Amino acid sequence: MVDEQTKRTLFYPLPDDLLDVAALEKRVDAVLNADLYWFPVRHHSPTVARLLQQVIEQRQPKIVFIEGPSDCNHLIPHLLHKDSQPPFALYSSYRDDDNVLKRAGIDSPAEDIPARFASWYPMLAYSPEYVALQTAQKISAVSCFIDLPHYSQLKPAIKDADNSDNANDPAQDNEITPITTDDQLLTQSAFYQGLAKSAGYQSWDETWDSLFEFGAYADNADVFRRELATFCAAARLTTAEQTMQEDGTYAREAYMRHQIQQQLAQHDLAEKDAMVICGGFHLFMDKQRNDFPQAPKGTIYNSLVPYSFFRLSELSGYRAGNRAPYYYQKYWLSRQKKQSDTLITEYIVDVLKKARQKGEALSVADAIAIRQHSEMLAQLRHRRMPILDDLYDAIMACCCKGNPATDGLPLSEAIDHVNIGRKIGKVTDQVGQLPIVKDYYQCLHQLDLHALLNEEKTIQLKLNLQENLDQQRSTFLHRLRFLKIPNIHHIEQHAALSATLFKEQWSLVWSPDIENKLLEENLYGDTIENAIMARLQESVARHTKQANVCCRLLYNAIIMQLPCLMQDLAAKTAYAIAHDPQLISLTEAISHLLNIEKISDLRQGKKTIIHQLIHHAYERSCFAISDSIHLPEAQQEQVVEALKILAELLFNNEEMDRALFISNIQTAAQQTEIPYLKGALQGLLAELKVVPVEAVLHQLAAYSQAPKAILVQAGDFLAGLLSVSRTSIITGSPQLIDAIEALFKYTEHDVFLLMLPKMRGAFEQLDRHSKVAIADKVAQQHGLKESTKLLKLNTSLEAATLMAKLDTQVSRIMQAWEF
Repeated sequence: MVDEQTKRTLFYPLPDDLLDVAALEKRVDAVLNADLYWFPVRHHSPTVARLLQQVIEQRQPKIVFIEGPSDCNHLIPHLLHKDSQPPFALYSSYRDDDNVLKRAGIDSPAEDIPARFASWYPMLAYSPEYVALQTAQKISAVSCFIDLPHYSQLKPAIKDADNSDNANDPAQDNEITPITTDDQLLTQSAFYQGLAKSAGYQSWDETWDSLFEFGAYADNADVFRRELATFCAAARLTTAEQTMQEDGTYAREAYMRHQIQQQLAQHDLAEKDAMVICGGFHLFMDKQRNDFPQAPKGTIYNSLVPYSFFRLSELSGYRAGNRAPYYYQKYWLSRQKKQSDTLITEYIVDVLKKARQKGEALSVADAIAIRQHSEMLAQLRHRRMPILDDLYDAIMACCCKGNPATDGLPLSEAIDHVNIGRKIGKVTDQVGQLPIVKDYYQCLHQLDLHALLNEEKTIQLKLNLQENLDQQRSTFLHRLRFLKIPNIHHIEQHAALSATLFKEQWSLVWSPDIENKLLEENLYGDTIENAIMARLQESVARHTKQANVCCRLLYNAIIMQLPCLMQDLAAKTAYAIAHDPQLISLTEAISHLLNIEKISDLRQGKKTIIHQLIHHAYERSCFAISDSIHLPEAQQEQVVEALKILAELLFNNEEMDRALFISNIQTAAQQTEIPYLKGALQGLLAELKVVPVEAVLHQLAAYSQAPKAILVQAGDFLAGLLSVSRTSIITGSPQLIDAIEALFKYTEHDVFLLMLPKMRGAFEQLDRHSKVAIADKVAQQHGLKESTKLLKLNTSLEAATLMAKLDTQVSRIMQAWEF
């Protein structure tokens, strides 16, 4: 029977026509009074785990059915092994090698790349499922998972002709059968929505903690079971059937019923001998629905792997996340030790201690105030005791002296740290390692990198790539870096290319997160090399018309020693260059290709294809110049950098089409009305000796005769000019000074102040030598420095005369330089 307290708590605020309470009560009684004993749970709830443990020990069932992936039943002994310590997770991956689901190109970047799917089923020490397994083992009962594997819930894709343009867009959400968690089903129900609105609950976590985790019936298993079952029945009755059909709920429940009957028959047991532990939503299965999908053909891998508090937390993005894994762990342990009275005080002290480490000035008085404030908030909100929401509000109210979003950031970070914790689980060696993890450790041994095995200290590694072992180490480390394995850092060296090409320096630190990241990559291959190749192919497929990305991936393939991919990647790079209209992307691609060419040259590799790609990218870049002048202001500096890359390439390579570059620069210079770009384009023409320096500086001086609105743009023109034209302008600095002085001569003070930041910025981009040269010319023209001033020579007169001659010759050469 639904007692009066339940009716007052759950149903009083709801409209009379939303639920038939009598019918609901009848439905709940039918399930709870059945021979097959059902216990509703919420994943990662210490209260549910504690009560469930009591019930199993009291009832002594012969078999315990648990909502968990049925294809992982063989892992239960490893999960319960004495050397396995939660948090850990049941990991399952599926690769549709033959595209039986027709999802290649939808859930993968291209039709020739198989769709991949992975599922993680994490468990904590206080997860009801894990506690049920432990307790079942203790009483010698059989235990088994009964849920439909994640890959069986995937439906074949149905391509909509009207949406064909989005079919290969990786940004689109093409998930056909999203696996919705029990929590999501509950919170989407009209019952929950109405309850939360009436009670003022801001989240499902607050609702759960108020009503169940720390609610009035948290110490009575029978009443708690009925309360939660009633809540879930009301939520299910107000959830649309279409939602449960589309998200796979009906299919999962049909499969679970099938597994229950099959296991009972296999063990020759009656329903009264069994217990079913599952999300409360599933207690009220539709027994008329018996169809469930079969597992699709493909590559399947299951394992038990270490997990962490952070990965299980909401902050990591895990959608069924626990908002405070460490806090609830402390609550679980405190109830076991019967010391829960000190939980809140310890929590407050831990938060304040962490906040003090971040520089917050907090005291014992603050802790006392928080405790009192949280209890008053709990009473005001009709709760038995403060929950995390009350504690958070109390901490901010008592300790934040300003805006919580900004001034309260150190406190929020301290709260997150104490809520989440940093624990990482372990699994028994008997379970074996995932293939890619095994490959990682084998590579460490083969390359004599044992220091990376378990020492949590920084290792500085210097490599000479002319040595075979160091070359192999470099390849391995570059591969780890490409996969974004944590704490693998390549230290850039600033020296001549010839001096650094065969030298590398790395900073390495062991981290428990390394293995976790490798677990994610197992979906892409059973070795690091295979995972790299799959990742590269996916990335290229996602960026078929982005030359910069494809060239960067080509460069990565070379330094990671993947010759088997070179021909295919080079062909796709050529396609990307041919179809990429963006100047910035194309010139970035040229930079990558030049690096590849230098590596190939100095390491005696083949560079014919790379040479062709550079020519192709150069020509495409030249044609893209005119369109680039229309890019927004935020990208104008990138445009100028792109032009400088082309100019440098032209200067260093006589084979490049000079006329093509000049023609497009002239066209863009005529079309653009943007002073910064106009200055840069005119500066390039001056460097190329296409227009005289005097003509360009005359354009700068002409701003002095323009209206104020245009005059203030003189600094932009000068900034563009100096950003590309150093040799011609600096060697002709008297004319530059004259042009700038002409500007200042006719500029009013208020306009001058507007111009000043841009004018100063223009000169700030020059190197020190150029600044000194211009400053000397200014001083000389104004008589502030004698041009004939003698300096004390620290060398012989003959050497000084020779240096003067060389300086004169260098100046003449620089004047005559052409790109």
